[in-house]
Amino acid sequence: MATVGDRLAQARGYALLSQQELADLTTDLGESVSRATIARIEAGTVWPQRATLRRLAKVLAISARWRATGGGGPGAGRPSRLR
Repeated sequence: MATVGDRLAQARGYALLSQQELADLTTDLGESVSRATIARIEAGTVWPQRATLRRLAKVLAISARWRATGGGGPGAGRPSRLR
């Protein structure tokens, strides 16, 4: 079963973003999530807070259902900036 970190890494891969690029995009929105935090979530060493997951989902344009459970598909798949 895929973890939240696995799904985050998958969505980031769909968007063709590095961890640093994703962190930079969250900063651009004024909702900063550090590269180190993203790396720890993906590695499964920390469980992200809801606010952190919402920020990352917003940038990656992924659905809340997919982020939480893996069901229903990731959503739009790419941030609007990358379409």
